[in-house]
Amino acid sequence: MSSLLAADIYSAPDTGLRLVITASSVPRRPTEIRLLPADTELEDGNAAVVLLRMIWEQQHFMQNVAPQIDDLAQLPFDDPKVANDFHFDNFYRQMRHAAYMRDAKWEYPLNQRPLSMVLLPDVQGMRQFAGRGMKLWINQRLASQDHLDAIEGLRVQLACARHVSKTPFLVSHLVAYSVADAALDNCETLMSRPRSPNLYYALGMLPEHLGDVASALQWEAVMLERSLPSLDSPWPDYEDAEAWERVAADFSQFMEMELAEPLGAIEAAELSARMLAAATGYLSKVMEFSATKLAKMTPQAIVTIWVLELNRMVQAEVEAAYALPQPQAIAQLLEISKAIEERVASIKAPATPFLRQPWRTYLGLNRFQRRVKYLQTIEAIRDYAAKHEGKLPSSLADLSLPVPHDPLTSTDFEYQLADGQATLAMPLIAGVEPEAQTRQIRQITVAP
Repeated sequence: MSSLLAADIYSAPDTGLRLVITASSVPRRPTEIRLLPADTELEDGNAAVVLLRMIWEQQHFMQNVAPQIDDLAQLPFDDPKVANDFHFDNFYRQMRHAAYMRDAKWEYPLNQRPLSMVLLPDVQGMRQFAGRGMKLWINQRLASQDHLDAIEGLRVQLACARHVSKTPFLVSHLVAYSVADAALDNCETLMSRPRSPNLYYALGMLPEHLGDVASALQWEAVMLERSLPSLDSPWPDYEDAEAWERVAADFSQFMEMELAEPLGAIEAAELSARMLAAATGYLSKVMEFSATKLAKMTPQAIVTIWVLELNRMVQAEVEAAYALPQPQAIAQLLEISKAIEERVASIKAPATPFLRQPWRTYLGLNRFQRRVKYLQTIEAIRDYAAKHEGKLPSSLADLSLPVPHDPLTSTDFEYQLADGQATLAMPLIAGVEPEAQTRQIRQITVAP
């Protein structure tokens, strides 16, 4: 299933863009605007059923919008093709119906073996409906300056993203944040529209995470073992050659799905020899298997037990790192990733049964929280401009509203003012290459 964690789920750096904001004071009543439905507004029901039925119910969307949705989602909100050519209010009514339901039970067959073969067709569907489809609908509202309708659309989009995250799979959480990212793109566009309301408080009331990340990590930890049908719990006796031969065959089949193309016979034999040497050393030194015990085990058992034990250790280290404060978590995950890469390089492995760079997944899961705090800072600047004749603050310390820190570095967002233009940047994350960071920089001016 790790192959589903496609690169486009992790948003690329977004730097140096110009943003012309409009001055706007925060609302007098902080809860006047919400970006998620209040709990008192929710109704009992299973949103997953409503969302899954849309493929068959929304024939107009599927036939006329979906085939070109990727291109449409890239157009500016005021492009005539976006504003005039598509009308799909029935689509929105269904999305809103789902958004205001309390639960989303996707009913995945979690007891299925192999677990990695559980299909997730709904994941891609939700990217189309909740992600690109809702972004297009909101863009139409922005073009016509229906700000309140646009905000209601944002509420629907974020609520549906939260529904998508109510699954035990990390890939679904990453897709949920991809959908949420589209909503935050529209929030940023709204900040540039005349007479648009200030979302400072609404952004501040959003949760840090849309779903239960800890639960998803626990399921990721058992993914490998539950993808090997022959592996019992507890494990077979280490000297049970027949049992471990069956498990090894399952593992080989599992890894074949991770490879772009199968290995040749010679290449596979050489890899097996390197893995056996590494496995023997690990079981001897780390797990303190005696030479006598190792001699009674087959090569298949030695290698498979090594992989399973290594997987358990890596997954435990990753889960423990996630529990740390975010800057320390990133540093720890970078160390874990480095150790994985060194081990992979030492045996020249073409693939691994676990994520090779868990820090990337962490940044993907925390990008939402970071962007929310970043946009909240921009809204504090809009509030300042409204109270100071359209002027920008000389520093963030001048703002009357509390300014959030960047959660991934626990430092202030970087701000400079020069020649009437402000630059607001997310700080660089130590140890992560700049091009790999989910970093944003905006050159901000205030519309006259």
